[in-house]
Amino acid sequence: MVLTARVTGRVIPHMSTTTIDKLIWVLIYGGLLAVCLGVFVKRSDDGLGWMLIVLGGVVAAAGAALVWVRSRMAEPVAQEKEPR
Repeated sequence: MVLTARVTGRVIPHMSTTTIDKLIWVLIYGGLLAVCLGVFVKRSDDGLGWMLIVLGGVVAAAGAALVWVRSRMAEPVAQEKEPR
C-alpha cells in the first residue's frame, strides 16, 4: 500500500504504527548514545567527537520528529476474526 503526499505529490510508503514506534525509540536512544560517545571521544579527538555529537543530535531529532508524525497518524482499526 502506498500513500501520496498532498503537498508534494511524492509517493510515501505506508508503515504500520508499531514499526514507527520501534523506529522512534531506536533513533532517539541511538542518537543520544552517539551524543554521549561523542562527548567522551571529544577529549582525545576533537573532530571525531564533534562529528558524533552533531550526527547523534540529528538522529535524535529525527526520532523526535517521528513522534510528531506518529501523533498525526490514525490509530489502526482492530479487525475482528470471523468465527469458523
